[in-house]
This record gives sequence, structure tokens and C-alpha cells, in this order.
Amino acid sequence: MDDRFRRNETCESNSEIVDAFLENVILREKISDLTGDEYNLPFASSWSYSFENKYLRDMYEWDRAPVMTVAECLDHDALLASVSAQSDEEISAALKRLVEELHRLNHSLLYVAHLSDRRLYSIIVRHILPAEIKVLPNVHSPIYWNFCSFNEGVCAGAEPEPDPSRSGSECESQEEIMSELNWLTYYAQDSQRELWQSACSNRTLPQKRVAPYPRAYITETADFH
Repeated sequence: MDDRFRRNETCESNSEIVDAFLENVILREKISDLTGDEYNLPFASSWSYSFENKYLRDMYEWDRAPVMTVAECLDHDALLASVSAQSDEEISAALKRLVEELHRLNHSLLYVAHLSDRRLYSIIVRHILPAEIKVLPNVHSPIYWNFCSFNEGVCAGAEPEPDPSRSGSECESQEEIMSELNWLTYYAQDSQRELWQSACSNRTLPQKRVAPYPRAYITETADFH
């Protein structure tokens, strides 16, 4: 018997192990044919065939899944062509409809309450809808979009300058600085702000503020900072 038959599948019969082994070979060949690369996962030798086969099925589905923009996945009736030509009321209604459509497709919007309706809608249309994603019909994991790096006029103070004492790979980008500033200002709990200050050599914390644009129809379910 081939030495690739693994001895850790004690809960399965010999026929089940043989079936799993044959499926393993077929899946490896499918992945190699699809990607042009020979499948090689050394650490999988410690897995059972049934466990590895599940991993391979997921890998195969990922490799063959089409790439589409977010806009192509949506109900196009939920999309509007222009932002600047609409009234505040129309923007608010369009934003709510667009967010509901994104939620239907398991897209979650995080840290948006510091952005006005017009600004948030504009960011979604300009940056989220053109973004390319893998479309996996049988996968329902949420896709998270973190809006902390986007600023609104009410943000505390001016945009901070990079710390001159940090250079090279340690120097934060302006986007990272803005994301950190907005998170600390509007979203971080007191304990998180204290931990941040302690970890950053007691750097000055921005003034804590209440985010000015809470929306009942957007439920934030994760802390991504």
C-alpha cells in the first residue's frame, strides 16, 4: 500500500480511507491543472485525508471562483450614477438602500459614524463598488470594510504629521495615522485608549468625541483595530 496512506484516520474504515485517498489525488490534479503549479503542502502530511480534502475543496473553489467588482454583485437598481447632483435627502435615501444591499451580500461597514451621509455614500461609490472580490456562491463569510482612514470635517484637530523620530519601515503612512486618529477619537473604549497610550510611549491622546452620524441601520459587529 502507498506510504501516503496515513495512520491517523483511526475512526474510518479501510474503504473510507481508500476513497478519501483517491479523492485527494483527484483534487490535487484539479488544482494543479487549474493553477499550473504542482500542489505541495508539506505540513498537510499530519492531517487526515478527510480534513485535507475539505481544505483542497475550498482551495479549488477559491481558485476557480470568478473575480467581480462589488458593483457587479449588487442589484443595480440600488446604484445611482451621481452623488453631487442630488439633494441631502436623496443622498440619505440612496445610502440606506445601498447599505441594505451590501448587508444582504454579507458586507459589513465598520467605523462609519464619523462620516456624513454624503461623504459615506461618495466613499462607497468611488472606492467600495469598484473593488474586486472573489465571488464564492457557497461561502457566506462577511466582508469587512473599515472606514476609519476616511476623514470628515468634524474630526478632532488637523490631520497629524508623521512622527519624525520614526523612519523607514517604522514610519506610518498618512492613511494609517488618520485611521488611528479617528479610531481613538470616536470609537476606542477608555481601556483601549489607555493601552494605546502606554504602548506608544505616552504619546498624547486626541480628545474623545461622540461620533456625529450614528445610523440605526448600520450595525457594527467587529473591532478591527
